[in-house]
Amino acid sequence: MVVQTEDNMDSSLMQENRIHGGILARNTALNFVGSLVPLVVALLVTPYVIHGLGVERFGVLSLAWAILWYSSYFDLGLTRATTKFASEALSKGQHEKIPAILWTSLTIQALMGVVAAVAVGLVTSFLVDRVLHIPASLARESKLAFYLMGGAIPFLLISNVLSALLAGAHRFDLINAVKIPGNSSMFLLPAAGIYLGFRLPGIVMLLLLSWAGIGLALTLLCLRVFPGLESGRKKDRSITTPLLKFGSWVTVCNLLIPVLVYADRFVIGAVLSIAAVAYYAVPYEVVSRLQVIPGSIGSALFPAFSSFSVRDHERMKNLYERSLKTVLLLMAPAAMLLAVFADKALRLWVGTDFAVHGTKTLQVLAVGLVLNALSQMPANLLDAAGRPDLRAKVFLTYVLPYLAALWFCVHKFGILGAAIAWTARGAVEFVIFLLVASRHLRLPIFAFAENGMMRAVAACGGLAVCLLVLNATAFEGLLVQGSGAVIGIVVFIVVTWRFVLDSTDRQSLVAVIWGVR
Repeated sequence: MVVQTEDNMDSSLMQENRIHGGILARNTALNFVGSLVPLVVALLVTPYVIHGLGVERFGVLSLAWAILWYSSYFDLGLTRATTKFASEALSKGQHEKIPAILWTSLTIQALMGVVAAVAVGLVTSFLVDRVLHIPASLARESKLAFYLMGGAIPFLLISNVLSALLAGAHRFDLINAVKIPGNSSMFLLPAAGIYLGFRLPGIVMLLLLSWAGIGLALTLLCLRVFPGLESGRKKDRSITTPLLKFGSWVTVCNLLIPVLVYADRFVIGAVLSIAAVAYYAVPYEVVSRLQVIPGSIGSALFPAFSSFSVRDHERMKNLYERSLKTVLLLMAPAAMLLAVFADKALRLWVGTDFAVHGTKTLQVLAVGLVLNALSQMPANLLDAAGRPDLRAKVFLTYVLPYLAALWFCVHKFGILGAAIAWTARGAVEFVIFLLVASRHLRLPIFAFAENGMMRAVAACGGLAVCLLVLNATAFEGLLVQGSGAVIGIVVFIVVTWRFVLDSTDRQSLVAVIWGVR
């Protein structure tokens, strides 16, 4: 039923009771496709861009990309805060708060974007002339490229807030309609510029215009979904403090996560060698690419968690339990296949040398992949419930012990030690987040074991036994073992559908397949 309001909000926002499994599963699938398509485009286009620009100019372009992506540190956590506060307002029927939430966030983000752009402009000459080993013949081009990419930062931050508002309304269809071509253009436009004979500054100018276009498209979509934005109240000081308080803790997390994610490579480089970094980076990149799956799930669930946290504790608990089960059923089989076929996959992909050095590392990292993916669900729940401080405090609690353990393990076991430390960190993080979420959000201590979770564990265990037996057989041919693995996965899917998933889970999957809204 469509409900009309005095603010003439989009009717889809009036139907919060429609936040069900089908919508969430569909949003997850949209997010996954939205991440996968640009990745495939990058893989296909990058060789042409490298060849067209040359190695040195491509290196400069890579640095310009890094400047843009790392500018998200100027976000102050407002992207996530916008999604949370918008979700809560919509769930309470307080649609009049949406304009204030958006314009407050946009104003702050625009100011921070200008600050970031100015900062890039101020440090560019120092970076090009004294820090980076850029040939003198490329210095002018590089400076212009960095200046122009700095100019794109305000558009990026503004676009993130606009996307966050749409996420709060569960409109991931609209977000990804812009995200897929927008993020793909980061790789397609350099290729187009090369084809047209542009130099590096011209290519970066295309990227700047692209982000401006993304911002415009998202603005128009927000006005379509929230028609009252342009006429609504744009200033509300009562919104600013909660947004910044929430965002400040998210910022702490955003500053700590890169340390936790990238410290292993720096420690390996310091303790072992640069070659060892390469041997570790290849299996790690394989694992990290699969993180897009729990990332897609978490992005879709966050606004739903936010809505339910203020009005329906039981649905929040139920959704949380199902999210753990879903992540396990998706990530465990992928991790098992990586572990079983690690040696053969590395030999086929990057050669025998990397397989010899990286097989055991990949197998250990595959275990950590599942643990890290699972830990994202209670972490998202804590943020959605308005406690990002707890997530930040968890990181602060174990960051130094983890770095010490990482250093010791690398000294003792080489790159395998780094994988062991990373996986152990995932296990500790998952347990801590489970306990913290249970204590502070009034969840049963064994909530993670409900809604068929134990049946999911049993199904994954059965698949693991099958794959291990297959790997231990005398049949060494990749075709034979691959065929056996496919049969095992098919049996796993059938068993999961019949005995692990309940009617709600099945309806959600059918909704994704048939596009039911």
